[in-house]
Amino acid sequence: MPDDNDGQNLVLYSEAVPLTEATARADGTIPILCISPGWGSSGFYSAEMLKEACSNYKKGLHMHWNHQTREEARLRPERDLNTLAGTLAEDGRYEENGPQGPGIYSRAQPFSRYASAIREMAQHIGLSHVAEGTTKKGVAEGRTGPIIEKITAVRSVDFVTLPGRGGAILEAFREAGNTSETPGDRTVVSIDEVRKDAAIMETLRKEILSEASVREAQAQKEKEYREATAALEKQLKESNDANAELKKQLDRLNEAQLLLEAKSFVAAQLKDAKVPEITKARLLEQLAKTPALKEGKLDEAAYKAAIAGAVKAEADYLAKVTESGTIKGMGSGGGTPAGTSLKDVMEKQFLEAGHSAEKAKRMAEIAVTGRR
Repeated sequence: MPDDNDGQNLVLYSEAVPLTEATARADGTIPILCISPGWGSSGFYSAEMLKEACSNYKKGLHMHWNHQTREEARLRPERDLNTLAGTLAEDGRYEENGPQGPGIYSRAQPFSRYASAIREMAQHIGLSHVAEGTTKKGVAEGRTGPIIEKITAVRSVDFVTLPGRGGAILEAFREAGNTSETPGDRTVVSIDEVRKDAAIMETLRKEILSEASVREAQAQKEKEYREATAALEKQLKESNDANAELKKQLDRLNEAQLLLEAKSFVAAQLKDAKVPEITKARLLEQLAKTPALKEGKLDEAAYKAAIAGAVKAEADYLAKVTESGTIKGMGSGGGTPAGTSLKDVMEKQFLEAGHSAEKAKRMAEIAVTGRR
């Protein structure tokens, strides 16, 4: 390579390396060594430089059947579909201790029309990349020549014949890549046809890019929809939680308001009651805790009757109580039996006011003890 090429971006061809193995894996892929460090046809490839260049050997990179000639590269720089033999099945990675020594390894995914030829010729063919990079003149491993400074892009990793394998395998290799109707003959293609094919390829490329853009836009919309839905669901949950807490607070306020109304109602009913003030205070405390309700509001008629019953029971009790704390009476001859308690008297009054036996008993218990 001439000295005046130093620092320029040039097309680089690597030395052909044998296939890693002939047998394809279950998924149809073949382990391959793309390039190893050392001297190649374009110059010296150092291990450090190859480690940095790994990112250029991407999954999906084209693998053609043989390199282009200069004339083919001039007429069809985008390459010929008929020579497309496969792609890289995964991104390249640098291995220090790979099956064939250090280098950039990957897996090849051959297309079906070339798969059998690759298996049959595996011992006689190898791989060589077509890349772009910069060089400088230098010395490596005791040899002077172009030193590859950097690989800026990799165009393809191609199947090629290995040096020293003989003319017969070279001819078979060429036959495997021939797609004309007459085996062994090259199809003559005009410049107009080449340009027409190039236009078709460009149209296909634009359609593929357009479809990819549509899919990407759709995926973005779906992502935004999922995020918006999740945000709305979160807001709804927070709103429901806040509403539940507000309802609890409202229920407590309503209960407190109802108790205040009950206390005020009881106080009004006890105002003119003919019992001592201390008795009024006790009745107010007890009766205000057990308001008679109907549809969530004070049942004033029932409540008024209950209060009147409690007052009458207190008055009767106070009128008949003796110093020993029992009720005066004449035994079974009439009136209130001797030994009748205030609770019994009040329970009877609540029954007479129209309450059920169970409710009258409970209201009498609350009125006497103050326990709900």
